[in-house]
Amino acid sequence: MMENTNMNTPEQAPNPTAFWCPNCRCHTDSVERESYISDSQGGSGSTYVESCVSCKAVGGIPAQQYKSLIRATTIIALCVTTLAAIMVSCFPKTESTSTWNAITTFCLNTLGVASVLSPGFLFAWVVTCGATFLRYRKWRKWARKQR
Repeated sequence: MMENTNMNTPEQAPNPTAFWCPNCRCHTDSVERESYISDSQGGSGSTYVESCVSCKAVGGIPAQQYKSLIRATTIIALCVTTLAAIMVSCFPKTESTSTWNAITTFCLNTLGVASVLSPGFLFAWVVTCGATFLRYRKWRKWARKQR
C-alpha cells in the first residue's frame, strides 16, 4: 500500500505495480471490499474488488490489469477460433485430393467462419474485459502526462 497525503499530487511517478484509483487519478491506498451482484434470473452472489480507501472507487494495479486483459483476450480468441474450426470440420464443403489444398481450404474456411463469429467475440470481450480496459486506459493516459 502506498502513502498518499495529497490526492492530486501532479508530480507523482507512475508505478504499474501500485494500486491506482481512476477517480482520484493517482496511486492511493486500497482495500478489498465485498461487492454483491445479482443476475436477471434472480441469482445473486458476492465478489471482492480492490477499492480506493478515500473515495471507494474500484481501481486496480495496472500491471495486473494488463495481464488479465491479455489472458482474457487470448482465451476468447482461442475459443472463437476453435469453435470456427469445429464448425468447418463438421461441415466440409468439398474433399480435396491434395494435402496442401485441404489445409489451405480448412484454414480459409476457419478464418471465414471466425469472422462471422466476430460480433460474438467482441460482445464477449466487452462483457468480460470492458471495465478493466477502461480503467487501464485511463491509467496509461495519466502515466503519459506524468512523464
